[in-house]
Amino acid sequence: MKKLFYFLMIINFSLTSCKVKKNITDTYKVSLIEDYKKVYFHNCLKYGFNNSKRINNILNEDFSLNSDFVHGIRNYEILDSLSKVIVKEIKTDSVEFYNVWQVRGEKGF
Repeated sequence: MKKLFYFLMIINFSLTSCKVKKNITDTYKVSLIEDYKKVYFHNCLKYGFNNSKRINNILNEDFSLNSDFVHGIRNYEILDSLSKVIVKEIKTDSVEFYNVWQVRGEKGF
């Protein structure tokens, strides 16, 4: 009887510990995704404002990003490249939108 009790207790502890690890892993993944988005947005702002001193001062005062390289340097290089591409697309789209309004002779948005 004692052996059965101990056996069931061991199985119970092992199943419970697996659930805890899964929750920790899910929380870690969510925090990595959020950090990834923040770094991406941070870089888009930096390049969108042409890396000016004012925007750099504002972004340096923002402490919402982790200071350590959680994703690894290679991933941050990829994020940097993606940010440059999307900022270029946004600027192109903005210029085209503005030109369409000028051709129509309309003022304001």
